[in-house]
Amino acid sequence: HGCCAPGSGRDTITLTSDVTLTAAYGFTYGSDTGLPTVMTTITIEGNGHTIERDLAAPNFRLLAIGSTGDLTINDTTLSGGRTTDEGGGIFNFYGSLTLNNSTLSDNETLYYEFGGGVYNRAGTVTISDSTFSDNYAMDEGGAIAHINGMVTINNSTFSGNTAGDDGGAIYNDTSLTIRNSTFTGNSASFGG
Repeated sequence: HGCCAPGSGRDTITLTSDVTLTAAYGFTYGSDTGLPTVMTTITIEGNGHTIERDLAAPNFRLLAIGSTGDLTINDTTLSGGRTTDEGGGIFNFYGSLTLNNSTLSDNETLYYEFGGGVYNRAGTVTISDSTFSDNYAMDEGGAIAHINGMVTINNSTFSGNTAGDDGGAIYNDTSLTIRNSTFTGNSASFGG
């Protein structure tokens, strides 16, 4: 948006307060999205703050990452994303997403879509020391739906996530690595 010269390198966004989104920024990957699509290397330093959709706002997911995007989210809660397409919280399309010490809660997809918290389409996702709680997908992957690419999860907790069809916590159709993590109280018609 003109604040940095093209090619000037990585950008870091440091939150000093909670962020409440009252309207979508634009339409990306089949759904309205609350923030601009990440197409470069960006780090969000949340400092314990929350990025959330206002409950009175129209439906939209919170974030989307494009094929050239590399997003790292540290110490941030993402909550209230609600979309009629994949990825209630985050849609990662061939990009890279890293979550550290963060929480995705109360995000959802409607109309038989995938990935209440995160939808990963052929991208790379690394999750460490994070929590996915009370996310919902009407179809598959209450917390995460993983379609191709690579997902690695370390020291994280998945609780109270729900899917209407498969994978209360995670729906995976390729390789997935999980280490030292906890799954509790997740539910689905198949594979809670």
